[in-house]
Amino acid sequence: MASPLVGWQNGDTSRGTFSIITTCATTIFACTWTIQHLNVPAAHDGELRRHVRVCKWMVITILLPELILAHAILEFAMALGCMREMEKKVAVSLDERESKIQVKYPSWMTRLWSFPAIWRRARARLLPRLRPDGLRDVEEQRRPRSTTSQTSEQGSPASQISEQREGSMSPRQTSEQGRPSSMAGETPDKLTWTLTHAYFANMGGFVYNPDWDGVRHQFKPAARPMTGIRLAAHLDFLRCPRITEAEIKDKSKTDGLGKVFSVFQISHLMLSLIVRRAQGLPISQLEVLTLAFAVCGVATYAAYWYKPKDIIVPVQLGSLNELVVGPDRDLRNRAKDDFETFRSFDSFWRVLVNDPGGTKDGLHRVPNDNIPANSDGFTHGATLLLAFVSALFSSLHAIAWSFDFPTAAEATIWHVCTILTILLPPLGLLGIPLSQATWRRGNDARDFLDASERVLRELAWLLENHWQKKEVEMARRKLEGLYHSSLGLDTPSTRQLYRDLLPAEIRKQMLDFVDKKGPFQNRAELELPRNYAPHLRQLFLLADGQGPKKMVEQVARTNVFPRGSLPTAFNSWFLYIAMGSYCVARLVLVAVAISSLRAMPQAVYNATWAEYIPAM
Repeated sequence: MASPLVGWQNGDTSRGTFSIITTCATTIFACTWTIQHLNVPAAHDGELRRHVRVCKWMVITILLPELILAHAILEFAMALGCMREMEKKVAVSLDERESKIQVKYPSWMTRLWSFPAIWRRARARLLPRLRPDGLRDVEEQRRPRSTTSQTSEQGSPASQISEQREGSMSPRQTSEQGRPSSMAGETPDKLTWTLTHAYFANMGGFVYNPDWDGVRHQFKPAARPMTGIRLAAHLDFLRCPRITEAEIKDKSKTDGLGKVFSVFQISHLMLSLIVRRAQGLPISQLEVLTLAFAVCGVATYAAYWYKPKDIIVPVQLGSLNELVVGPDRDLRNRAKDDFETFRSFDSFWRVLVNDPGGTKDGLHRVPNDNIPANSDGFTHGATLLLAFVSALFSSLHAIAWSFDFPTAAEATIWHVCTILTILLPPLGLLGIPLSQATWRRGNDARDFLDASERVLRELAWLLENHWQKKEVEMARRKLEGLYHSSLGLDTPSTRQLYRDLLPAEIRKQMLDFVDKKGPFQNRAELELPRNYAPHLRQLFLLADGQGPKKMVEQVARTNVFPRGSLPTAFNSWFLYIAMGSYCVARLVLVAVAISSLRAMPQAVYNATWAEYIPAM
């Protein structure tokens, strides 16, 4: 028999309505305000702007807590990627400077990764006594090559690099005591690079002056962030900042104890609900709603455990001229080209709206939606993670599916909104791969390549400047060579990006030539394919980074362009509609959860022993 519904309860001898509201409100506050771990602001960001930014992310956390969780997981993966990249650089380096750097993973992580090695050693001891000789040989063949073929390959360069990596800092490769080699032999003169260092660097904790020649240029930004991935990727010619983990934690505004208190508040609600469920007592819809926040909150805190919090002033590294090791001019030129074009992170928002722009590191600060850079040109893994986390988070609302509601209409609204919040995020994110789909239209790649070569031929004939004529002729010869070599072949040499073959100045001249502008107004007619002009404009927009990510990185190539795709606005509107509907459904769930407090089952207010545990 269902428990009778009662109204507002003061809670003099049991828990009351107000205590339920305050507990849920405190937990939601811990999951939205104190959980924020924003990146280091720019030097010109004032206090008001910083507070507005925090409030903005608090609103995002209330409406989309699963987005914050997905971003925290991606930031954790980005920090681990920085550790692995730093580890590889140190392992293969023979330079004394880099040999003084050691990568140290958290102890729990090294123990976790040592379990497979411990199991293999235990199995190796047991197998000779439990298996026949034939099966023992099979097991020996399955063992790592370092135990069977290391002697035979010891003299090869590849084996030497492998030995250096095995003897370096990898947490997966442990010593006989079950500890990684990176934790052995620590000396005071070594710089220890920890997960806190990786987080600190990726959040913009290190800044540098983009100056290669020792002269501060007037129009260059005073400071740019040196992310951990960028630093690790160029460690062969950059000095690593010497800062200890204790110094970084000293700059952080929240220590581990503060995080423990927040996690305790969240866990208190979760324990209370588990106890009530075990005793067969009902819970309110508001507590179910808060439970979803609590699960996301605990997982987010776990992912952010090593990330510093509320750091305002970054560490100044000086100019690149001071950071680059060695006076070799050729080394500096090669380093400069690679360093300035290197991309160490993507923008979560730009990935969601399928916008490839704005992902380079020439910024005054690291944006708060930074995620690992995607280099394959296809749909970013962040979208799949967000779809999974969103569906998992929203499915927690189904716990209240069979609860007693004040009216049948409110129960129906809860059911419909629960289903919508589960389905809308994956459907909304489906627009990203749809907008990245391409198909052949009009001219094929060889016809477009041939037409571009003929345009460059006429352009070189009409240009008067000797150096411009020479550059255009060089570009024309490249296209001509690709045109002849691409016949029936699909090799890496024929899959080149147009932006690498045609510099920006030549692209502008080609457009002026095709459109008969500037010095080419009175040029002779040139027979070109029917849609060549719009295709050329589209190509040059892609070459400038304007367009869907897949089109920019995979389609604007000599072997496939021109191809068609859905307009970028399709993905944006698809996402906006799905996200807007999702937020409305979430707000409706909140409204129904609050309105249901006016008529709750009497047993909801029966107290358990968990309610007597002190909490904030």
